Amino acid sequence: MSYSTSNLIDTHAHIYMCKESTETLATESITNGIQSTINVGIDLITSQQVIKDHAKFPSLKPTVGIHPCSTPDISHEDLFKLESLALLPSVVAIGETGLDYYWEPYDRDKQEFFFRYQLNLAEKLNLPVIVHNRRADDDIIRIANQFPEVKKVFHCFSCGPSVYDKLDHKNHFFSFTGNITYSTKGKTIQALKKIPIQKIMIETDAPYLTPKAFSGQKNRPIYVKEVMKKIALVKGLDETEVSEQTTANALSFFNLAL
Repeated sequence: MSYSTSNLIDTHAHIYMCKESTETLATESITNGIQSTINVGIDLITSQQVIKDHAKFPSLKPTVGIHPCSTPDISHEDLFKLESLALLPSVVAIGETGLDYYWEPYDRDKQEFFFRYQLNLAEKLNLPVIVHNRRADDDIIRIANQFPEVKKVFHCFSCGPSVYDKLDHKNHFFSFTGNITYSTKGKTIQALKKIPIQKIMIETDAPYLTPKAFSGQKNRPIYVKEVMKKIALVKGLDETEVSEQTTANALSFFNLAL
């Protein structure tokens, strides 16, 4: 497959969930100009997996974390194992962590405990955090703002301008996915218009949230260009500017080398 891009970074994907092999996706991405893909762990097993994947495919950058929907299966002892993984030099972020009040049943107190633990861990290790938020705006705002020195990206940002206003901080960034390619207006498009390009990153969340141009297919990192193009359209910016700035934002946020 050939799908031309220009030196982009997919800041959020789950390569281990994709039907294609890790080798196929890693090679395809590099061939088509995706210089790095942030391969995001959601529990101990997948956090270990993304570290192993990075050893074979250096363009896949690993993160370690406990997704809020994984918390029912995680013990307090497991958090010590997570911390040992986070100490590895290849790890570029903590996460995906956060809050999810969509999938029932859920335990708000347990989700908050694990979210706070990972924010504290990130602060101790000077790592950024990838934040998941589904139907939990008020609690995300409350908790995130209690850790102002921790760099965070609000992944798959799908909220409106009012949520952005309450999260606006020098250490807070906002990442958009293929879901914006289906919208011409609405709260998320209005927020996108308001957020400075210097605070924006792009992602696929592969294999989920496939952009409109590839509707019906499973998502993959090379489709991140569609997100970049939509951002350029909405904000009235040149695609080259959006490409270069979102890449610069990701390089800085994840402390990646050129």
